[in-house]
Amino acid sequence: MLSVVGASKDGYYSEEERLEAAGPPDLLDDELDRFEIFMPAVQSLVNALGGYEELETTAGAYETIYRPGDSVLAVLKDLKKLWRKDDMDDERTVARCMARAGLMKELIALLVECTDRGEWGRKVALVACE
Repeated sequence: MLSVVGASKDGYYSEEERLEAAGPPDLLDDELDRFEIFMPAVQSLVNALGGYEELETTAGAYETIYRPGDSVLAVLKDLKKLWRKDDMDDERTVARCMARAGLMKELIALLVECTDRGEWGRKVALVACE
């Protein structure tokens, strides 16, 4: 009788036998996959929060200010939804993506810039703090 790799006596493996033969899952690969999936999404959302711009003052000097993005409230809500993806993830993959994308720096700049902008600014600051 010939032995065929990948087949049992009756020719088929059960799901349990197949998983046993495969060995323990490689958790590092799964973690890297999650990081590679979430990082581009997080980076694009962080970029959409706003950015720094240089403006010429009346004295002819340049001043760097932070300009919030057009849809900053929607972006903040999307970031909050992504944050919730880490509730069941022991590795906190989304949090690591947010740290690497520089989210904290952007949130602080957003708070500093928007706090004094009336009702809209207070709303943006509140959502950013959540």
